[in-house]
Amino acid sequence: HSENKETLHIIDDPFLGLKGTLTGEFPEGEPWEAMCAVISCPQAGGEISESKSLGDALNVINSVVTDYGVRAVGAFVSECTARGGGEKHAYRPREHGAPVYEMVMDLSLKGGWRGKWVYARLPYPVAKSPRHEYDKDRSPWDGHVWLLVEMSEDRPLIRWSHSECEGNSYESRFPRLLAVCDVNLDGAPELVVDVCGHEYRSYHLYTLSNARLREINVASGAL
Repeated sequence: HSENKETLHIIDDPFLGLKGTLTGEFPEGEPWEAMCAVISCPQAGGEISESKSLGDALNVINSVVTDYGVRAVGAFVSECTARGGGEKHAYRPREHGAPVYEMVMDLSLKGGWRGKWVYARLPYPVAKSPRHEYDKDRSPWDGHVWLLVEMSEDRPLIRWSHSECEGNSYESRFPRLLAVCDVNLDGAPELVVDVCGHEYRSYHLYTLSNARLREINVASGAL
């Protein structure tokens, strides 16, 4: 497990205050050791691969990305306005372009479960928004949306979603999927997710239970 442990152990050095214990029917020990055991367990192994297309899920995902992206940006702009931010441009939700799918990953378990991990950006015109703090070619009013989609036989089902605003960099949390597996061999997936933010990092272990993503454990740290 040494290779996986080294990968997951990076939060121990640059971040202070790392803590967490694993609960439930999972290996005991430090959180990153348990997560490594989850990833490397042959019987529980799942697969993650880059997807070629969204296929039949595109229409469902498009509407959710647009809706959630607009909500995240709208909430951020409203908060800035309430604080007296004095934004130069008026925010108009309909100015957002079509979702840009930066990452689509196919997920699978040996027991037959299939899903997709989707990361999409909802772009806003640069010329019609305030200046971006770091990137002149992007708008701080871009929305970011992540989805876990279960690919059932009848239709795609969105089991989890998360949205952020590009401009809210100090408070935003950006998730990255590290592994999918089935630890207790019940046919439902467990996911290991790395969440990054400003001077912040955490590792989360989730399970898909009763049609929703439920957190089992988290190990986090911050400067």
